[in-house]
Formats: sequence, structure tokens, C-alpha cells
Amino acid sequence: MRIAKTIANTTIAGTTGQQMGPVSLGEPMAKTIGDAGIEVGAALSEADQRNQRRQNLLRRTSDEKTFNTTIAQEWQRVQDQDDLTDDATFQKFNKFVTDQKTNIMTAHRGTGDSPVLLESKLTQFAGNYEIAAISSARTATIDALTANYSELTSPLLAKVASNEMTETEAINELNRLTIGPDTVGEALPSKLAIDLADATQSQIIITGLERDLSKGTRAGIEAAQLKLRQNPSFATIMTPLQLKNVTKRMADQEYALNAADVQYGAARERFAVESGYPNYNSLPAPLKQFYASGGKIEPPKPYEMQSSEGKIASDRAYLLAMSNNDPDDPRLKAFDEIVAQKNQKEATTKVGKLNQDRKQLIAAGTPEQSPEIKAIDAQILNENPEYVALQDRVLKYTPALNAFDNFNRQALSLHTDAKKALMLLTNEKTYKAATEAAADKDFNWTLTGVTGAVSGIYAGSDFNELQSILTRISGKAMLDALSSLKAASPTGASGMGALNQTEGDALRFQEGALSIKAPQTTAATLMSLIDNTDSVITSQENAFKTSFPEINKDFKAKFAPKAEEVGTIGYDIDGNPL
Repeated sequence: MRIAKTIANTTIAGTTGQQMGPVSLGEPMAKTIGDAGIEVGAALSEADQRNQRRQNLLRRTSDEKTFNTTIAQEWQRVQDQDDLTDDATFQKFNKFVTDQKTNIMTAHRGTGDSPVLLESKLTQFAGNYEIAAISSARTATIDALTANYSELTSPLLAKVASNEMTETEAINELNRLTIGPDTVGEALPSKLAIDLADATQSQIIITGLERDLSKGTRAGIEAAQLKLRQNPSFATIMTPLQLKNVTKRMADQEYALNAADVQYGAARERFAVESGYPNYNSLPAPLKQFYASGGKIEPPKPYEMQSSEGKIASDRAYLLAMSNNDPDDPRLKAFDEIVAQKNQKEATTKVGKLNQDRKQLIAAGTPEQSPEIKAIDAQILNENPEYVALQDRVLKYTPALNAFDNFNRQALSLHTDAKKALMLLTNEKTYKAATEAAADKDFNWTLTGVTGAVSGIYAGSDFNELQSILTRISGKAMLDALSSLKAASPTGASGMGALNQTEGDALRFQEGALSIKAPQTTAATLMSLIDNTDSVITSQENAFKTSFPEINKDFKAKFAPKAEEVGTIGYDIDGNPL
């Protein structure tokens, strides 16, 4: 019997027990054991990688915290100690951030992509701080410029409040200080500069009006009302609420004054009735003085002479009574001699002789209203050089007034034309919007460009209208009117009021200063013209008032003859009672 060789038993799937198999079945088993070892090694490697990633994360977190803390501390120090308006401060801070980033990246111990991730995070942090630094520096710069703006404008408000400067002069000075190259207005954002200018101009006008209204008088109210009438631009510069408040204040003051006048009038009439007269107008002058002075000026006694002639007569009557009516009393003769010498002295001058003649006529019974007395009164007045000068002003007043009215119309027309031209040049519907557009150099290029000239061939085009306005402005009608006004003044060639340099420059245009093809220069010229027209009108009006004061009041106050001199209220050169 042959004995079979025994081999390793193995279990084969799908059988119920051990089976005999070939020796070759042992090879796959060895392979399976090797794969298991590889899997175990792979699992150990993945664990190491996870651990490394954990270490990298911890190191990055620590480095990020260090970077963020260091930069935050430096940024706080910069804000507390350094000048944020200085460009060097920003540059120094940026270098510090860059250096810290470089140092941390150099010292970072992370592996793999950890340095890339860290650099991305640090760059993000650095960007955030750079944005904050830029924003803070800009805010600090604007705050500093705004404070500088206030320092420049505060003295203007003070001068307007103290009446050292008119509102128009203050606004012109404000524009000079804040508009144009190398000014605080240019350094500020354009919108902020415009807002500050609008607010300051409004405050200047309000300050001037409050200065007038603070008096609480009719003169103050009339001064404020006159400013608003003569300067229509004031109403557009102020806010609607400011204009409403000013108008209401004037109305309230006027009501209060009218109420006070009514009360005063009632009190006067009551005093007259209590004094035994039907009304105040019927009161004698001494009683009116007594009432007006609050009882400080006592009315004279009936027996007290008031005129020089009356006092002389009273003294002589007293001496005559003391001498028992003896005309040859030495005292009486001495008195008469003194009076005669005085009369003789008066008669040595032309006016004295005229007065002496007048007295003699009166003594002879000549009526005060006679032609002879009137003629003497007229001659006496004509000997007064001030009276003669006033008569000359009276003759020149009407022609000068007509010349001023013509000048005023030309000035206002020029003012309106300039505003309309600026709005056409910028294609804006309001003057305020036009000034803002001009400041931003935003012009109507359909007019100022090639297409504008082409549109000029069509009648009624905006180009033709603008060209017509500019031509009208350049015609110097206002200067011609000013020349006529000067010619009509009492002083002749000297004129009524010399223009200051700013006003003169606004009215003297160089050739080419107003051209559609040069919108920036034209806009600047127009705005200067608009701003200075009101000033020119005001200066000429003030000069007119100086040249022609209240003639009737001036005449009566200075030249009406005194009662003791001529015995009447006096007459003008034509014999009319003054």
C-alpha cells in the first residue's frame, strides 16, 4: 500500500472541513500578511502628519497673535504720540509693519504650506491696519484743515460784528483766503469746502443783520431791510430757516416799536389835556421841552425875556425904574452907550449892517412878510458859504439821483447777466449749483467744445445766447454809468466814491477774459463780478449819501435864522418860509 505525503491543511471557502490542497496555495497567504504591515505603516504616517499639522497650526496662531499684538501696540502709540497729518508718520508705521512681518516669517518654525498660510494671514492683518492708518490720517488732516479754516474766518465774523467790515467785504475776503491755489479750501474735499464756505457766508450775513437788529431801533431795522434789498444774493446764501428767523425778528421789532409809539403818543396827548390844552401840537415850545426832557428843562416864567433884544429892553426898563424914570440918569446913559457901541460894532460887517437895516424896518412897523424883509433875509443867507454850497447841492441833487438810478440799473443788470451766463456755461438751473459745478470744472462741453461753435449757426441756441450775454457784459455799460455818476457829483471830477482794487478788477475786463472757449477763466471772472457788484453798489450808495445828505434837514438845522437875529423863522432865496 502507497502512503501519500501530508501537506498543510487549509480551509477553502465553500467546504465544510479541512481539505487536501496543493502546496502552491500557501503563496497568497504570505502576500496578505505583507499588505497588512504596509497598512499599519500608513496609519502611523497619517498620525504623524496630523500631529505636524497640529503643531503648524499652534505655531501660526502664536505668530499671528504676536504680530497682531505688536502692531496694535505700535498703532496705539502712533495715535497717542505722533502727528497723523504728517506723511512721514504713515510711512514710518508702514515700515514697522513690514519689518515685523519679515521678522516673524523668518522665525516661523512651521513646515509644509504653513509659511504660505502664515504670510497670507499676516498680509491680511497688515492691510487692515494700513486701511485704518489711511482713514485716521485723512480724518486728522481734515480736522486740522477745518480748524485752520475756522481760525481764518473767525476774525472776519468779529470785524462784521464790530462794524469794521461790511458783509460784502467779509465775503470777498473769505473767498480770497479759501478759494484758489495754496488755500485751505483747495486742500479740503471739494464738497466739504463748499459746505464750509456756504455756512461761513451765511454766518457773516446773519452777524451783520444781528448787529443792526441788536440796536432795537427803527434805524437798525431799516439798515437790515436795506441790506436785504440791495443784496438779493443774501437771501439765497442764507438757509430758508435763517431768512425766516431774520424776517420774523424784524417784524417783531417793528411791532414793538409801533406799540411803544402808540403808548408814547397817548401819554403826550394826556399831558397836554392835563396842562389845559386841547392836544400836544397846541402846547407852547417850553412845555414841549419840559415834557420831552422828562421835567428836567423847566419852562421859563412869563416875565423872563428870551431874546437878546428882550433882555436889553428888560434891563433898560429896570434901570429906568431905579432912576425914577429920569432919562438923564448916568446909569441909564451908560447903558444906552454900551448898547449903541454894540450895535455899531455889528454894523461894521455886511451881515451886521443887514441885520441893523432889518431891525430898523421892524421898528418902523414893516411887516415880517414884506418883500423888503424877505430880501434882507435872503441876502443874509447868501453871505453864508455853507448855505451857498448847500444850494449848489440842491441844484445838482436831481441830476445826480437820475445818474445813480441809471448806474444802479446797469449794475443789477450786469449782476443778473453774469449769473445767467454762469448757469449756461455749466448747464445748471440754479446759481448755487452753477458755482459748485464751476468749482469742480464741470462745464457744458456742448457749448465750450467744437459742437458749441457749430450750434452757433442756429438762431436762439444756448451758444448764441451765452455769446450775446458775454458781449453785453464786456460792453462796460456799468463803467459808463459810473462815469456819468461821477460827473454829476458836487465835487465834479473827484467822483462820488473811488473803487477799491477788488471792485475795480471785477469791472475791468481784459480782452479775451470772457470767452466761451476759456470756460475756467470766464467762470472765475463771472463769479468775481457777481460777488463784487453788490459791493460796488453799496460803496457808491454810501458815497451818494455823503455827497447829498438829508438836504431839507441839513438846510433847516444849519441855516435857518435865529429868532433873536431876524425875528422870524427865516426864508430861502426865493422868499419862501423855511
